[in-house]
Amino acid sequence: MSSSEAPPPPPSNPLIRWSQVFLLFVLNISCSLIWLIYTPVADASTSYFSTSLTTINWINNVYILSFLPGSICSAILLDSYGIRKTVLFGSFFQFVGAGLCYGGSFISNPTGKIVLAFIGEAFAGFSQPSFLDACPKLSTIWFAPEERAIPTACSTIGNPIGGAVAFLLVPAILLGYTCGTFALFAISAVACIEPKQLASVQAKDAEVSFKTAFMKCVKLRLFWQLAATMAIGTAVFSNITSYLNQIMSPYGYSADDTGTMGAVLVFSGVIATFMFGYLADRSRRHALILKLNSSFMVVSYLFFALIFNRPNILPVLVVSCFFIGVFTVGSLPVFLDMIVAVTRKDGVGEGVSMALLWGTAQLLVVIFSVIWDRTRTVDQEYPAVPWIVFGSCLVGAIPTLLYPLRSDMRELEVLEKLAQQDVKRPEGL
Repeated sequence: MSSSEAPPPPPSNPLIRWSQVFLLFVLNISCSLIWLIYTPVADASTSYFSTSLTTINWINNVYILSFLPGSICSAILLDSYGIRKTVLFGSFFQFVGAGLCYGGSFISNPTGKIVLAFIGEAFAGFSQPSFLDACPKLSTIWFAPEERAIPTACSTIGNPIGGAVAFLLVPAILLGYTCGTFALFAISAVACIEPKQLASVQAKDAEVSFKTAFMKCVKLRLFWQLAATMAIGTAVFSNITSYLNQIMSPYGYSADDTGTMGAVLVFSGVIATFMFGYLADRSRRHALILKLNSSFMVVSYLFFALIFNRPNILPVLVVSCFFIGVFTVGSLPVFLDMIVAVTRKDGVGEGVSMALLWGTAQLLVVIFSVIWDRTRTVDQEYPAVPWIVFGSCLVGAIPTLLYPLRSDMRELEVLEKLAQQDVKRPEGL
């Protein structure tokens, strides 16, 4: 569409709006199922592929690395052509990736299985930014400002929920590839249920080139104060869920035990996303909520680092995982809502800001994975990892703790209204 066209108004029927939130939720679930189909049962995966733990971890890393070019494509598509075409673009690549991973179960040669797994994970990883980046943009276009955190939470939490389902399902089926089958069925429905309303793109996003918007976003200090904490927290959480079985098995914890821990990690966070999203929508004190959550996140990881290597304390470890999930995953919609507000006031669309945010997080996932693998002992233990996690989160929380409360959501909305009314900005805001 041309930059002079105004986007059509959002549908008045809430069922249409929420059906698309649910669609993004399902797509994000299927992405995580493909990503975590191997590592929750790392020992069984090494036997299945006749390979090493390092290779299994690198199958995961290929997914993350392909996420980075996918972020660039998603940003350009989302701000230039709208949500519908972006989601359909990602759906095609995810469909192919799921099919390749599923196809490996019909090959007897271990090398062939590994090759298909690598290619399938690369396709699936390339697709995920299309869904993650679309979540806050959908909320911005179709929901009022005081309603956006909840739909953002509902669509985005499909990613961690998919991880929890993988931790519960994969150990039960031991690589029966039911996850891949589910993803194939989920993706095949996209073209049928995607309405034309999602073809809309906001005019002011289309007027700014990707390069211009990207450079603006890179230079925004407030963006990085929020994005640094979220990216580090997301990367640490992603790797913890991926490595949990490998970290805990040397201390006598089974795949079922770590599956329970992983599920608690995620589902506690899912519940917390609605709680913190509701609080943020009602109070408009996003920055204050994030400061408190970041502090408690650091404390939760410290507690886990102090107890992770003690045998026979599964209930205590589950409690530790509960609080980690609450203060890490639970903060996601608040972070996303705040980051969109901070960047949009400077003319940066959601496609660019989300691509830079998630791309940074995924790059950190790979960096942390390489570092963690280097700390593995000859006995296949990771004694240093929980302390590396604690230190990373402690450093990562600092930018948000220093974020100025005078730039909280309530104040940003006041400035936006004043700008729309062409009123002089009050001193001190």
